[in-house]
Amino acid sequence: MKTIIKKTIEFGKVAYWGKRRTNMADATIELRECGNGVELSIVGAIWNHIHTDCYTCGQCLDTMAEYLGHNPTFKAVYRLWKNYHLKMVDADVISEVYNLCGIESKIAA
Repeated sequence: MKTIIKKTIEFGKVAYWGKRRTNMADATIELRECGNGVELSIVGAIWNHIHTDCYTCGQCLDTMAEYLGHNPTFKAVYRLWKNYHLKMVDADVISEVYNLCGIESKIAA
């Protein structure tokens, strides 16, 4: 598999452990060439306060939604994860991922 793009999007800090917002939350989005198409992968993480280890990571976007459900960027990532994680995607989804990552798409829609 060849990675086409890989980008980590930070959503800001959440109060995952305690009442203070000290835990950075992010998601890494990856598009990769896979056999006969392009596959989407999304993994999330909520970090400890010194960003050396994760309290939760991997397929934890349902948990992250409890803290970030109000964030429009997270909502877009969450929708993509629910609908397309580890699935082949078409040009429209690829363009959406590029836009979300702030990268100009090279795919003609």
